[in-house]
Amino acid sequence: FLDVLFEEPYKNLIQINEKKLKNRHKFSVIISTYNRCQQMIECINRIRANSYFPVEIIIACDPCNDGTVEYLRNHSIENNIIAIVNDNHIGSVKSYNKGMQAATGNVIAMMADDFYVMPGWDLAAAIMLDADKSIGAAVPLTVYESGQVESPGENCPYKSTIYEWLGKVPFVNTGDVKYNFITNFPQYHIPRECDYAFTPIIRRECFDKLGLLDEQYEHYFVDPDLGYRIQQLGYKNVYCPTIVVVHHELRKKEDLSFVRERFKKDLPKFVKKWGIYRGF
Repeated sequence: FLDVLFEEPYKNLIQINEKKLKNRHKFSVIISTYNRCQQMIECINRIRANSYFPVEIIIACDPCNDGTVEYLRNHSIENNIIAIVNDNHIGSVKSYNKGMQAATGNVIAMMADDFYVMPGWDLAAAIMLDADKSIGAAVPLTVYESGQVESPGENCPYKSTIYEWLGKVPFVNTGDVKYNFITNFPQYHIPRECDYAFTPIIRRECFDKLGLLDEQYEHYFVDPDLGYRIQQLGYKNVYCPTIVVVHHELRKKEDLSFVRERFKKDLPKFVKKWGIYRGF
């Protein structure tokens, strides 16, 4: 598995993991997209090709001008897609919330349109969730299309003036492995508890208690906020290295000044909500 983009080991792992399977599952994958029709189609195709369980795909988008809306109107039925096309521009957070309200699976994954799953991603998540009822969310290993690591689960170095439990998960500085290949980092070859995921895979029991995403955020800090809320409910976020998702990171092509402005708007909201006093 050290060559994280080589699919054969993951296909072999499916044969091993299915022997451990305790329950049948239905996955709901919620994808927010905007003017990325071809990337969205590839994301859908990868989910269909590389999933073990039946998957309900929910696409939520603002009005698009690149063929996204037409594709969803013409192909949703044949591809078993639930399409939610907003009447106006409401942004990704509110779009995800609409998708969350439509999800019927007993495991729910949240994914961007430029994430592509590797074979058996859902089976590996199900094995982890079935093995420990205290796990609220299985956390994938996300890698770039080069195979270099983006995230092996994220740990926050923060404490809180409000919540005594916040910061109890041991901090792991993942900076050593990011933008490197996982080959020489055995500490990331095993599961561990973390604070949040870029693409959380959530058990239904936890999902139902969570409620919707916090819409005060325009874009950033939704992921750590969700991870904290999972912990607040008494569940854990646990990294699983055999759930692999490839991130094409199309956002890098955006105007960086615009990205920085959005980040600066959302940061104080996150700090205030959780009473963070360390890390900034």
